[in-house]
Amino acid sequence: MPPGSVTVAYSNQLMEHLHPDDAREQLRNIFEALAPGGRYVCLTPNRLNGPHDVSRHFDETATGFHLKEYTIGELRTLFKQAGFSTVDLYLGGKGFYRGFPLCLPPLRRGLSNLPISLRKAIARSLPVRALLFGRLVGTK
Repeated sequence: MPPGSVTVAYSNQLMEHLHPDDAREQLRNIFEALAPGGRYVCLTPNRLNGPHDVSRHFDETATGFHLKEYTIGELRTLFKQAGFSTVDLYLGGKGFYRGFPLCLPPLRRGLSNLPISLRKAIARSLPVRALLFGRLVGTK
């Protein structure tokens, strides 16, 4: 795409399939393609309640088709490194989404420090899963 020609870019279940170096490059390319004020909407499984590929049956981290699963915080950092001026989190479903501040670090840190079996049990519960599976929106 020509630089500055896209107003909205969208990916659903893509980032986790990219090598981390390629994910960084992809974010830089999306940023360059976006027009000023353009947005990139990214949906990807959260590492904290994964893995979400076949490796969930035999490993604690994604080692199958998912090359890297990210937390919201890790993605936010990658978006900022790519140049996005703001990164927002939208939670919801069935056509209704609401912006939430990216102020969930205590939840993420708390979950990260738990033993894997307890972390998965809590992170896969419906209320926590809803908080972890958001739509990250980066604005140029």
